[in-house]
Amino acid sequence: MDMQLELELSNIRNYRRLSYTAWHALAEFVDNSTQSYFDNRAAIDEQLHAEDEAFCVRIIVDRSSGMIRIWDNAMGMGTEELERAVRIGQPPPNTDGRSTYGLGMKTAGCWFSNHIVIRSSKLGEPSEHTIELDVERIAKGDPNLRHRQTLADAESHYTNIELTELNRLPKGRTIGRIKDHLRSMYRYDISENLLRLEWDGIPLTWPGPGEMLKSADGTPYHKSFAFMIDGKPVSGWVAILEHGSRAKAGFSILRKRRVIQGWPDAWRPESLYGQRQGSNNLVNQRLVGEVHLDDFEVAHTKDAILWSDEQEADIEDKLLEVAKDYRRRAQERRLKDDIDGPSDAEVAAAATELRAELESAAMVDRLTVFEVPPPEVARAVFEEARRATIEDEPYFEAELNTAGEPIFVSVFLSKVLSSNDPYFTFDVPQERKIQIVINMNHDYVKMLQGTDDLIGHLRHCAYDGLAEWRAGQKQEVLKPESVRSLKDHFMRVPLIRSEDDATEHASSDDS
Repeated sequence: MDMQLELELSNIRNYRRLSYTAWHALAEFVDNSTQSYFDNRAAIDEQLHAEDEAFCVRIIVDRSSGMIRIWDNAMGMGTEELERAVRIGQPPPNTDGRSTYGLGMKTAGCWFSNHIVIRSSKLGEPSEHTIELDVERIAKGDPNLRHRQTLADAESHYTNIELTELNRLPKGRTIGRIKDHLRSMYRYDISENLLRLEWDGIPLTWPGPGEMLKSADGTPYHKSFAFMIDGKPVSGWVAILEHGSRAKAGFSILRKRRVIQGWPDAWRPESLYGQRQGSNNLVNQRLVGEVHLDDFEVAHTKDAILWSDEQEADIEDKLLEVAKDYRRRAQERRLKDDIDGPSDAEVAAAATELRAELESAAMVDRLTVFEVPPPEVARAVFEEARRATIEDEPYFEAELNTAGEPIFVSVFLSKVLSSNDPYFTFDVPQERKIQIVINMNHDYVKMLQGTDDLIGHLRHCAYDGLAEWRAGQKQEVLKPESVRSLKDHFMRVPLIRSEDDATEHASSDDS
C-alpha cells in the first residue's frame, strides 16, 4: 500500500524560526512588488504616466501600533493571483524572475508576525480583495482564510500588506542596517529610476561604491568581465577605489539585478582578499566589484547562492585571473589621506545619536545618582571578574617582540561574566605578562553590528589595558592624561600596520 506525505498545519509556526534577517525578510515583499511591475511594465507605466506617479514600494514601521506595512502600486492581485500567493510552495507563472519558489511572502510574513492582512486591487478589475491570515488559527487546524471582495475603481492598482502581532519589531540600529541593505539590494532599480523605495516616507537612494582610482591618462581602473562556469554565464566588473574604505570594498553577488550578498556585508573571496572575510590591508580597502549569477540557484531566503560541487572555488579562481593586476595596483598606492574618514552625513548622524544619549534620562541618572565606589570596592569588582575568567584558556595569546624580552598578552573573550560585570579588566600576574579580559555578555557588546563594530570594541578594550599597564610602570599614581596619551599612540597602529602590509604585499608580488 502506498503511503502519502502529510504536512501538519502546525508547521506554519516554524516559519518564525527561519534563518532570516530583517532586511532579507522585507526584501521578499519588495521582490514580489518589483516582479509584479516588471511582468506588467507596459500596462503599469501607461497607467502611472496618466496618474503622474512613479512605481513605488513603501515600507512603514509603526512602533506605536506594533505594525509593519508594505504597500506598492504595481499591478495588484485578482482572485487567481491571491489564491496562488497564499498557497505555500506554489511557484509563480514566471519563475525566471525574483520570485522563484512560491514561499517568500508567506515565510517572511510569518517570520515577522502572527497576523497578516493583504488588500489588493488589480488594474483592469473593478474589485478589491482582502485576505486575512491568522497563524495560530491555521496552526490549530483551520486552513480557511478570511476573504472579502468589494467594488473598486477598475483603474486602481495596489497591494497593501499589514503585519501585526509581531514576533519582532525593527528598532534602533537595526533600522539603519535594514535601510542600508535594502538600498544596496535594489541598487539598479533605484539608480535607474525604475523603483522609488521608501522607508517611513523617505526615499532610499543608492550612492554607488565611490570614486574610482584613475591611471595617469585619466582612465578609471574599472573593467568588465564575463566567463562560463558549469555552462552558466558569470559576468560583472572589478575596480579600484580612489579612497580606501573597508566598508565600501569587496564584491557584491547579484541575481536578476538584485543583490544576494553585498555591501554592507560584502563577499571577499579568499583568492583575492586573503583570510576569510579579509584583513584590513589595502586590497580589502580598495578592491571592489560585482558578480552577476542569474542562472545559479539561490537559497529560498535569497541571502546566499547554493553552490554545486566546485562552483564557488572555480569562480574565485577566475576572479583572481581577471583581477590579479588590479589587486597588485591596489597595493601600490598609500597616502595618509587615502583612507576615507566618515562622511559629513555620517558625522552628523553619529553626533546626533551621541547627543541624544548624553541628554537621555538614563545618562543623567548614571551621572548624578550612581555613586562612585571607593577604590578598594572597585578593585574587588574587577578582580572578581578577572578571577572568574582566567581559569579558562585565553581566546588567543600575542607575543610582542620588543627590543628586550618579549611581552606576552593573553586575551580572554569571556562568556561566563554577566551583563552587569565590567566591560573589561586586566591583570599582570607576572612581569611582562598581561591578561586582558573582555566581557562578551556586556550590554554594550549586544548593540554591536558586524565585524567592524566588534573589532573597534576589542581594540579599545585592549588599548585601554595596555595604556594603563604602561603608565603604571612609570607612575606610582596613574595620571589620566598619561593613559590617554599612550592610548592615542596605540590607536594609530591599524593605519601603520596597513601601510606595512601594503609594502610587504607589493614586494611579494614583484618577486
